[in-house]
Amino acid sequence: MHCAQPFFASAFFLCRLAALCCLCLCLTACGSWRISDLWAEKAEQGSQHKDTAHAEKDTAIAAAAAALQQAQLPPDLMAGYSPQSTEPAQQAELITYKTEFVCEEQPELATILQSISLLEKLKASPPDNLMGLEYRIKSDEDDALKILHSHGYYAGTVRREQDSSTLPVSIRLILEPSTVFTVGESSVHYTQELHNPKAPHSLDAFGLEQGAQADASAITDAVERVPQKLHTRGYPFAAIAQTAYAINPTSHELYADVLVDAGDLARMNVVRMEGSQSVDLVYFKRMRNWRMGQLWNDAVLESYKEVLTQQGIFRSVSISPVPAQGEQEVDEGGLSDARGRPQDAAAFPQAKAYDILVKVEDGPQKSVGGGIYFDSTRGVGGQAFWEHRNLFSQGESLRANLELWQDATDLSFKFKKPGFLTRNTALTADAWLKEERTDAFEQRAGYTDIGLLHSLHRYWHASVKAALEGGTLKDTTHTKKDYAMLGVPLSLRFDNTGSLLNASKGIRATLSVSPAVGQYGDSFSVVPTTFELQGFYPVVGKDRAVLALRGKVGTLWQDDAQAVPASVRYYAGGGGSVRGYGYHRLGPLDSKDDPQGGASFAEASAELRIKITDSIGIVPFVDGGGVYKDQYPDLNGDYWQWAAGLGLRYYTSIGPIRADVAMPMNPRNSDENTPSFYISIGQSF
Repeated sequence: MHCAQPFFASAFFLCRLAALCCLCLCLTACGSWRISDLWAEKAEQGSQHKDTAHAEKDTAIAAAAAALQQAQLPPDLMAGYSPQSTEPAQQAELITYKTEFVCEEQPELATILQSISLLEKLKASPPDNLMGLEYRIKSDEDDALKILHSHGYYAGTVRREQDSSTLPVSIRLILEPSTVFTVGESSVHYTQELHNPKAPHSLDAFGLEQGAQADASAITDAVERVPQKLHTRGYPFAAIAQTAYAINPTSHELYADVLVDAGDLARMNVVRMEGSQSVDLVYFKRMRNWRMGQLWNDAVLESYKEVLTQQGIFRSVSISPVPAQGEQEVDEGGLSDARGRPQDAAAFPQAKAYDILVKVEDGPQKSVGGGIYFDSTRGVGGQAFWEHRNLFSQGESLRANLELWQDATDLSFKFKKPGFLTRNTALTADAWLKEERTDAFEQRAGYTDIGLLHSLHRYWHASVKAALEGGTLKDTTHTKKDYAMLGVPLSLRFDNTGSLLNASKGIRATLSVSPAVGQYGDSFSVVPTTFELQGFYPVVGKDRAVLALRGKVGTLWQDDAQAVPASVRYYAGGGGSVRGYGYHRLGPLDSKDDPQGGASFAEASAELRIKITDSIGIVPFVDGGGVYKDQYPDLNGDYWQWAAGLGLRYYTSIGPIRADVAMPMNPRNSDENTPSFYISIGQSF
């Protein structure tokens, strides 16, 4: 009996405890109560010193946790750290600051530092503690040293002047360049013996001469040019294996040591193509510009890539060497060096054959488009075109163009087949049908030609054609005549501008000679000859302000221009010539003030193409020109006339949209002394 009572009491106690635990767990899971709330009433009855001890302990733990958290945060995160508190407290005051960057000896270095300064970039978001500010200052000091070193001041220092006693904090970083270092001895080593005994062994051969200022960009450029040169000497895989630099603080010199891994000596083999679904491999083989068995030359392949890209067939083109599949193929004449010069067949037996893998992505090969023009002397005009850039799957292009003006209709076709006979030669064919009614003449005619366009060099191109033209003409004599002529147009062109639509540098020069014989009432012979020179010179930046100049002269090599068809004579004036004057209005006039055309002409233009933004520009310009009865232009004669104006340009991916207004400067009585307006696509030249 005495044992049963404690047992039942203990069992009852355990049941109560289990029930209480279950209740606590349920309430805690529901989130409506805290376990401490169940004992709140009893807690109030406890001693006061225990509450105080708990509060002090909680505060100490919170402070320790905050300190630990701050200690673990990296400095860049500390810059923006602001601890949150459940207790109402006053927000910490932000550490505002002002900065100044100074370099008395080389002020441009201070300007560079300011442009990349972290202090400047984050100035609008000041930190809330000095640790965050210190991180920003230290970052700028490190960058300042890098700037000094990159310009050859390896003994330069950065001094800080800082006043943190008041807000904003004053920060002054002073760059002290000291003595500029120069380039000392440099050496270039190779991981293997090269086949070329003249392989450079110093950076002098790459434009970094001993004694030059040790500018970091000049040094890295010279180092990068070492493998690039090997890429044109048979080593496509050449790369920098290691570079080491040392400075001598006594002599103020920097020494460079470069180790180059040349890789395999390679010979160029056949073309392999990946990516195109519409262009035959035959096209890629026909455009090949290296000899089978020639030592690898990146410059040759870059020219090959440029030819493929210019056709407008592909969206992207990349070229890389891959191990040859099969035997080495050798062109007639045997093996050759990197420049294509024949060499002994036994030379360089270690050279391996590599195929040229051309990876391309087809672009849109058909396109349609058009444009609207406005010329205040001719009215509204426009054009529409259709083009196919891969007509027969081997890069052939065909373009049909319809141009309409109020006084003219012109339907033309242009065909071009690249790689005809040789890779540098294209077969061309042009044709047009035209009806034109101007103050000078009325014409209904057709034209066709066929010829060859040959690339003599990267920038030089020559063409020869056989042309036939015929139709009816009515000139200022108001006599309608049939005419027919057979000619051989010849041209020679130089162009290193790299852009047809919007050149910013370089020169274009074109000489055209078109001897022809024909019938125009009586038989005639004529040799129209023109020469045009254009120059583009960047004045500010690469294209922020470009000075564009143009000069053009021509002669028929005879004094009687009236003996040849009116459409063969020379005219000037209008949007594509001397702006500000009427279309064809320059030169000799008849008794009714209609233009007669001349046996010679000359034109000159100057434009300053200024970009205000990347897409908007203005162009002040001056045009001048004249047409003459004699076979030689008389620039001091009565027919030379000037005009000046201002243009607006809107630059797009397909070229600028042009709007010009021009005013004649020395108009004749027969000329309209009012502004002329022109809206078109593309620059005036």
